[in-house]
Amino acid sequence: MNHAYRHAPLTLPGTPLDQVVRDGWNVTLRFRDEGDGPWLVDLSHVPKWDLQGPSLDRTPGLEGIVPAQPGSSTFQEGWIINRLNPVQASLWRLRPDAPPLALKGVGTTDLTDGLVLLALAGPGALDVMERVASLDFRRPDISCPVVFQGPVCRVPSQVVLLRREDLSAAVLVAFSRGYGPSMAEALLHAGEPLGLRAAGEERFFQHLVQP
Repeated sequence: MNHAYRHAPLTLPGTPLDQVVRDGWNVTLRFRDEGDGPWLVDLSHVPKWDLQGPSLDRTPGLEGIVPAQPGSSTFQEGWIINRLNPVQASLWRLRPDAPPLALKGVGTTDLTDGLVLLALAGPGALDVMERVASLDFRRPDISCPVVFQGPVCRVPSQVVLLRREDLSAAVLVAFSRGYGPSMAEALLHAGEPLGLRAAGEERFFQHLVQP
């Protein structure tokens, strides 16, 4: 055996048109007939860490990267960093070409294989989320990115509102791996009347992450 492969926690419906193997994951870049949005994208292959320690925002190498205020998020050079409480933050490398970060002086736990990460993106993304969660994503007093902690389809989740615009939005939902197939099915069912379809990683990056 020359290569080790990871088993994805879920499989989105559709016909992949372009795939790559990255860090042992089979990553779908594009699906056939992705539609005009909204889209559901599986980003479970994205490297994910939990950071623990006091004064995370003042740790050498992480100053200005880890938000000081719990509930705040930072999106910088392909990294999303969510401050969950005074001694904990989550760190996700959304882009494979994101520059490395120095994580010395903090406790780290690799959660890549333990957490599913799904993205809801495009026109109508917030309408889909409002069907599956009681979180208020349209509050005028919040600025993006911002992290919520609460249930989605009754599953404990981290929810990051990455982008919120008049006609489009990007939402990241992270939760325990065991709920992956059921959560994807529930989201697709809730979003079916709104045109929600599975899409590949490229759709997420090209339309919703890059400026």
